[in-house]
Amino acid sequence: MKPGGYRYSLDTNLGIVLAGILVTALLATVVLAQLSESVWRHQATNAHLLLDQVARMAEEGNGTINDLNRQNREGCDSTLLSDLRRRLFFADHLRDIGYVRNGALVCSAVRGVLSTPIRMDSPDYQSFRGFKVWAREQFELFNRPIEATLAAKGNFMVIYDISSVLSLFSTPYHWQLVYQHDGRLAPVLGEQGVFRADTKTEAQIMSLSSHYYSTCSASYPYCVGVEVSNLALLKRFPGLLIMLAVACLLAGVATSVAITLLLRRHASPGNRLRRGIDNGNVYPLYQPIVNLQTGEVVGCEVLARFRDHQGALYPDQFIPLIAEMDLTWPFTRTIVTQALERLQQEPGLPDGFLVNINLYPSDIASGEVRDLATLEFIRGSRLQLNFEITEDQQLDSRIAHETLLWLRAQGYGLAVDDFGTGYCNLSHLRDLMCDTLKIDRSFITGIEEGGVRAAIAPIMVHLADELQLKVVAEGIENEAQRDIVLGLGVQYGQGWLYGKPMAEEDLVRVVERSIDYPGNAASVVNG
Repeated sequence: MKPGGYRYSLDTNLGIVLAGILVTALLATVVLAQLSESVWRHQATNAHLLLDQVARMAEEGNGTINDLNRQNREGCDSTLLSDLRRRLFFADHLRDIGYVRNGALVCSAVRGVLSTPIRMDSPDYQSFRGFKVWAREQFELFNRPIEATLAAKGNFMVIYDISSVLSLFSTPYHWQLVYQHDGRLAPVLGEQGVFRADTKTEAQIMSLSSHYYSTCSASYPYCVGVEVSNLALLKRFPGLLIMLAVACLLAGVATSVAITLLLRRHASPGNRLRRGIDNGNVYPLYQPIVNLQTGEVVGCEVLARFRDHQGALYPDQFIPLIAEMDLTWPFTRTIVTQALERLQQEPGLPDGFLVNINLYPSDIASGEVRDLATLEFIRGSRLQLNFEITEDQQLDSRIAHETLLWLRAQGYGLAVDDFGTGYCNLSHLRDLMCDTLKIDRSFITGIEEGGVRAAIAPIMVHLADELQLKVVAEGIENEAQRDIVLGLGVQYGQGWLYGKPMAEEDLVRVVERSIDYPGNAASVVNG
């Protein structure tokens, strides 16, 4: 070693360390600045979304109340209740509409005429337009206490559906919505004490402890304050600075990270799906559809599953991914091909057995489903193929309408799936040209215990009757639920009471036993 060599090496190493520290500090500063900007942007975006949502809710609620008061209705007769239920069905932000007399709720769209009117407490505030508002009113509904936001004026009141507002912010963000007018401040939603009344109309305040943002609506006297603790943000990203320092000091880490990312990308759900569609990793299972009157299994819904050498992907993982990756028609074509080729070979399935398969709205809108005409095993099939479609704006296009006409002309049935969870209204339901309406399981779950969503099920059945549609109730899990939907006039049912998704040989066995032992499909399936 030449003289000074060790010193040079030490200096170099120290320089590398110092450079790494400097780069780490610079990167940390940039990252923290970007993180802070991201926090402001998230707070501002969601705060404005919240105010816009509240404005739409207030506009719909106020308009509904004013329109009803102009009609000078008195008393809870069947005409009034029918009008309230019609308005509720077409409303976007309301959970209930009620008639108030002498400060007490007498009847409502969901609950009908109350045996004992519900006395309303004093409102939390009254708006400058004369509407009384209860921010978090406590009262009993179906023998259990609930908390809701109400507005009333004259003889009518509305209960708002605030779920979309409550979901805008999550931990670690804290927020509060307030009503502020003529120097008066009233808390509405969120956590008490978050909104700072001494701030400007729009404020951004950063301190050592937190990021605070507030803004007010331009159309209604509502303001919102959002605050997040800096410590909570750091806890949310605990390894950020450590990762930066290691990346600066050890070049080898970058290589290992790159290799890791490549391996992860290869093993990502998206790439597994892309390979799996071609390699036979997508396969169908079948859930029975039962005639509730006779107990006979008259059909099935085809449900896609995925499994490869890395294991299974759940439907809620791969179904959205397929749409994002524009693989909807290759995926659907694979499922249709496998399901029909297998089921048609089963002699235990009677002719005309219903086979329901879900279609992506994008494939209808693009017209790709017409590719069905090229599949030989579909033409002349002894099975009745029905397609389930979900409520989606893509179905409003001209091509989508023509595709639906083509499907009907080919003799395929059409069913609106998960009805009640989308934006479908009466006219749109007619435009879809369906012959079956499937009530989403969320309206069946807990129907035996009552509830606001459960109360909507009879309205859906009535709507289907008006349009002469068959009705399938999804998600039936017990005999109490079956008896209730059967009493509503629902013809068909589907759910775990009648069997979980199963292989074709199990389906055939269930169908044959339901024919041999009619009257109790649940015991046939589970016995």
